[in-house]
Amino acid sequence: MWAHRYVQEELGLQLHGNPDIETIEYERLTIDDTRQLATRANQSPFGNAQVFILVCESILLEAQNALLKLFEEPPLNTYFVIVIPTRKGLLPTIQSRLSYRGRITSAPTEIPIAEKFLQATIANRLAMLQPILKDKDRSQARALVDALEATLHKKGVTLHAQALAEIYFVRTYLRDTSSSLKMLLEHLAVVL
Repeated sequence: MWAHRYVQEELGLQLHGNPDIETIEYERLTIDDTRQLATRANQSPFGNAQVFILVCESILLEAQNALLKLFEEPPLNTYFVIVIPTRKGLLPTIQSRLSYRGRITSAPTEIPIAEKFLQATIANRLAMLQPILKDKDRSQARALVDALEATLHKKGVTLHAQALAEIYFVRTYLRDTSSSLKMLLEHLAVVL
């Protein structure tokens, strides 16, 4: 994960066996999650510094306001690394306190899956989606959407403008856990 590389290279902290570096995954970061994070962040590190790597699909507005308070007066030698699919939806005041490192695309191993998906019939595409839908695995769904986007982008943005617009549409709603994963992925299976 690039966040671990950042902690090692930019902050100069050792990852392995370091109790001061914690990776926490959330589907959606809530106000309660943020309060728990603030409590943990205010505890003294075992070493010289502590790092919280927050991996989340989205951050609720109330949670962003609580994070803002935490970021305005962070505990001494405490760092926060936030990994999110997009900056859209983040308050400008939160964005102003973050250092943006750019978008990470799908791993190369996911790209052949996208190619196979694009070449398949609609029935076969729907069958390919079944493991993701059975597990309700939004992270796997995001990986597929990323791979589809990268594959179509390589084939030509102008040529595949409509398909890329559909992927953008699906990605927007994929971040919302109240949206139907089945409807979103099946939509892509039909329209691409």
